[in-house]
Amino acid sequence: MNTPVVPDGAYARFCELVYQKTGLFFDEDKRYFVESRIKRRMKATDSESFRSYFVNLRFARDNEEMQSLVNELTINETYFNREPLHFDAMMDEFLPDYMAAKALKGKKELKIWCIPCSTGEEPYTIAMHLLERLHGVDDWDIHIHASDIDTRVVEHAQEGVYNTRSVKNLPSQWVKNYFHHHDHDGQKQFQISDGLRGSVDFSLVNMTDPVDVRKMRGMDVIFCRNVLFYFDEATRSKVANHLHGCLNRGGLFYISTTESMSRVSNLFKPRRFEKCLGYVR
Repeated sequence: MNTPVVPDGAYARFCELVYQKTGLFFDEDKRYFVESRIKRRMKATDSESFRSYFVNLRFARDNEEMQSLVNELTINETYFNREPLHFDAMMDEFLPDYMAAKALKGKKELKIWCIPCSTGEEPYTIAMHLLERLHGVDDWDIHIHASDIDTRVVEHAQEGVYNTRSVKNLPSQWVKNYFHHHDHDGQKQFQISDGLRGSVDFSLVNMTDPVDVRKMRGMDVIFCRNVLFYFDEATRSKVANHLHGCLNRGGLFYISTTESMSRVSNLFKPRRFEKCLGYVR
């Protein structure tokens, strides 16, 4: 019988520490996954036992190992043009009237935020939709912000190099317009063009930290998809309320089509589009 990486009784204390520091919630059902990640970090830090690793994690003067652990605990599988109905509704049903109202007030600025942004496919997808589909795009001051808690995925996003699977849902002409193709070790890779990379501002943000989130106020659209399941009910509500404060009045808020806002926050109003659901402030 294999000895568990984390002794009985210590797993709950470990999960509580991670929860306090990051808001990420892991219960007993996720123990196998969590222990496999702890094992990786113990090996990387030459820790002789879980106890020594936990002591270092808890009392280290800097946050470096906690950040490395968070990088291991977050799952960042995504691809371009994921859940395309959200992009279609934003472009065809939301932005025309919303931007017309802003223009009447002399405010030709649009700010969109993706959190978490993972390896960058979502914010770059938004940039492509705006460039390809927004009439008069050059007349507007458009800012696309993208944030994550995982340092590795932010670095990947800034590099902007992807495989064939990542771009499979994009129109072929968009791939031609916005990527450079090259082979690496026999595998085709797709490098985002410099112009498109420069259109997205990437940053590290812990969405459970109100100070971190407060820096991103004044958004017109927020994409917050495929992340709420990481949190317990209390943290989901706190995160949603933080993000509500970052959204301009009338602004659009998206969660994933597999997630629900019920029992999360009553601050957002549902906005039913032709083929999907969004929320507005």
